[in-house]
Amino acid sequence: MEKYDFIKCMNLHKKLKNKIKGGIFISIESGQMAININAGKGVRYRSYINQLPTKNDIDKYADYIERDYRKFIEEKYFIKKEENENG
Repeated sequence: MEKYDFIKCMNLHKKLKNKIKGGIFISIESGQMAININAGKGVRYRSYINQLPTKNDIDKYADYIERDYRKFIEEKYFIKKEENENG
């Protein structure tokens, strides 16, 4: 991993740690940034960023991962009400 890639991973990790509870692991795999979040009790989230973020994109990617992680948790643990259901 290049020095600058490591710095990008650390910056994104810092942003996510302020937003998400759990173990956050970020690495570079085959030119992609891999984000792993382990929240315990079998909750494991994995996402990839195809293009390595620039310094200006770190906040954008942190927001995207937060939204995607929330969606993942909602789909995994909450029951969706049917659209045609009254109540």
